[in-house]
Amino acid sequence: MGTPISTPDQIRGALQFLASDTRCSERERAALRDLREHGTDPVLTRLRALLR
Repeated sequence: MGTPISTPDQIRGALQFLASDTRCSERERAALRDLREHGTDPVLTRLRALLR
């Protein structure tokens, strides 16, 4: 297992990776891209805490 995701930039990288997953619907990929591009650092940090 790799290093835990902890910074907003790492969260954005994970969202970018997930948005490239072809198993996701186009709508899901668009939502992930929007979150990556427009999510503020506090929002992304809170998202990480919720997903733990």
